[in-house]
Amino acid sequence: MVKQSGGVPQAIYDMLDESSKESLIDKKKVRAMRHEAGVKYLDFTPMVMILGALIVSMRYIGMGTGDKTLYIMGGMGAALFLTFRFFIFKGVGQ
Repeated sequence: MVKQSGGVPQAIYDMLDESSKESLIDKKKVRAMRHEAGVKYLDFTPMVMILGALIVSMRYIGMGTGDKTLYIMGGMGAALFLTFRFFIFKGVGQ
């Protein structure tokens, strides 16, 4: 149960509470129990930060090479990325 609950005490309590409603519990039923806390998610934070760094670096590459199109696209991308980041972190704090 600890593994299936992700080690979260409240999840273990919930699973035990649900199992107490059953008349008979065997190993098969225990292994079949699932809780949302035990689900593993893929963290995309490093990929988003690398993408943001690439977008911002486009601006400086455009400035260094004299390519106005790359400079403008990099600036617009950086502005969009910062706006996107603001709304993402605003939602995380709630």
